[in-house]
Amino acid sequence: NPELRGRVRFIFPEAPLAAAANPYGGRAWWQIDLDALEAALSSGSHRQMQRDCPDGMTEARRTLLSLIDEALQMTGLNHNQLVLAGFSQGAMLATDIALRLEAPPAGLVILSGTCVNLDDWEERMPKRAGLRVLQSHGRQDPLLAFSAAEELHGLMKNAGLDAHFLPFDGQHTISEESLARFSGLLTEILKTI
Repeated sequence: NPELRGRVRFIFPEAPLAAAANPYGGRAWWQIDLDALEAALSSGSHRQMQRDCPDGMTEARRTLLSLIDEALQMTGLNHNQLVLAGFSQGAMLATDIALRLEAPPAGLVILSGTCVNLDDWEERMPKRAGLRVLQSHGRQDPLLAFSAAEELHGLMKNAGLDAHFLPFDGQHTISEESLARFSGLLTEILKTI
């Protein structure tokens, strides 16, 4: 988007772990118990897993909070000029951080993420009423249940977040429309800060 050129700085932190059992390579913020994930999806018990804080998330949170502090100091920006975004585990971590920062960020983008640590998130969500959120998820996602993404969206809406849900026909990926909407969200946020 030409409107964003020279006005937006992107920082892409690399997750510290090699993603287990991923034929395409990639990185992970915490190890994935693929057997437990597969069992939960096949039995429909994903709601039980949503209440858990994944092993390694606390360390990932510390790492990302430190990076955000460093980036804000380096750029001279404030939290209200920050948009957090992530894909899959990165989306879960971005959501967790957006709910924990001392001041709300300008926006949150959740690309094929899901609920984790849900009791804590539900308690924190009302403090982020009005936060702009773009959430997208594939209807055929074999890793993270589409129904869990819908549930997360509903919880955010009920807590007063300005949450918009973009479902798409696809699997565990980022759709082109999601990227276009992300660009649009950044353009809108730039008009207000």
